[in-house]
Amino acid sequence: MSAQITLSPYEEKELIWNDISALESWREYHYKDDGVYRINDPILINVQRSDRGDSHRIIDAGGIRHYIPPTWLGFSFAGVYGIGIKPVKKPE
Repeated sequence: MSAQITLSPYEEKELIWNDISALESWREYHYKDDGVYRINDPILINVQRSDRGDSHRIIDAGGIRHYIPPTWLGFSFAGVYGIGIKPVKKPE
């Protein structure tokens, strides 16, 4: 991880995070009606899968937590797609 982030006890115990700090410089989520939500310097991502779609929790280099509900249509990013993603916490 490029930035030092302290996870909360919930984030540490209950969520599985993947380090994407070396892969992406920014990420944008696209919504209906041309809505776009941009995250600069994403470093950690947690993906929650459900029948309604995937939601994402992302922590950026500044320690800001972003919650992306499963209403997004797609995303774009600057970087390398999925090569070298490293789990921060493995499932028990």
